[in-house]
Amino acid sequence: SQRGRRPDEFQILMRIVHLSESSIPSRDANALQVMKMCDAFAGLGHEVTLYARPGPLPVEDVYKHYSVLQRFDIIYQKRHGPGRVGKTTYGLSVARALQHARSADLLYARDTYSLASASHNGWPMVFEAHVMPSGRIMRNIQRWLFTRPHFMRLIVVTKALAEEYQSQFKVLSRGKILVVPSDAEVPSLPPQSSNVSNGRLKVGYAGHLYPGKGMEVIAPLAIRLPGMDFHVAGGVVDDVERWRREAKGTENLYFHGYLPPGQAQEFRQSMDILLVPTQAQMGMAGGGTHSSAWTSPLKLFEAMAAARPIIASNLQSFRDVAEHKVHALLVPPDDLDQWAAALKHLEQNPEMRHGMGGAGFELVSRCYSYEQRARRVLEGL
Repeated sequence: SQRGRRPDEFQILMRIVHLSESSIPSRDANALQVMKMCDAFAGLGHEVTLYARPGPLPVEDVYKHYSVLQRFDIIYQKRHGPGRVGKTTYGLSVARALQHARSADLLYARDTYSLASASHNGWPMVFEAHVMPSGRIMRNIQRWLFTRPHFMRLIVVTKALAEEYQSQFKVLSRGKILVVPSDAEVPSLPPQSSNVSNGRLKVGYAGHLYPGKGMEVIAPLAIRLPGMDFHVAGGVVDDVERWRREAKGTENLYFHGYLPPGQAQEFRQSMDILLVPTQAQMGMAGGGTHSSAWTSPLKLFEAMAAARPIIASNLQSFRDVAEHKVHALLVPPDDLDQWAAALKHLEQNPEMRHGMGGAGFELVSRCYSYEQRARRVLEGL
């Protein structure tokens, strides 16, 4: 399908099949990333087909919901059963569907089970990992995949994750691991500077509310700094209601609930300062935790794309891309005194707020757009 492409893009470079287990449409960050990457691949002139699970959100147009062009196809497969059984049956259903599809030039996967089930086709394979595999079975499946003659490369989102994979999977040569952080949707022009209303700064956070994502910092900051307004967008209903109960009586803390991707970016642009208070250990969808050392600086990039000053946790993955006092103020994740001091410092320095917002936007637009990421992960294939 050529829908949404410019007339000069009709020449197909590669047929790419993107294998994911994402629920689309849903509130999951991985669903947004998968849709944006498929759009970016298609924008480069590739023919793209995405395999995914049907999602729970009732939207009329899934492409419009994710603010992408309808220039790639989505084939839905259902998962039957919970846990590993469900993941296995989903992977097998994807592989069966591929038996009746045209041959592909590349299988690009974020789902281990789908890639393993489809690997017998002999098509070149790229696997993208955001966390280390959990459990012996998952590790063994990935180790087996890495030894296949048509396995091309592993894409990871941080240097720390690359080092961990290198340590645990000796079958991977350094040349087969490529670090490419998750990127952000960047507007062609920087959003206009915010206007502080009524002398009160609007401090914003957009993202999930799982443990370790940062509400442990935001809620007490709102109490400490009653002269600022704190706005929180995102989170599943149960998490939003739990934090509303815990923050009851905090009159300068506002919860906006889940916002579609386009509205979430408008929300960021409406703030004066953005927070990325990721903690050392973070919760995951469906339970469990993982180390923030493996976490892509996606939320940092999204904040930079809004051209707003940022205060972020001083984590290695953030230091890899942002310079302290240039692109963001980096503070210890759980030191409330330093978070409060950083906010007061930005409140008193409007020139710094403006300069930092501009520097962040320049960095993300130059280095970390989805189109640039798509080019990097495919380079040389």
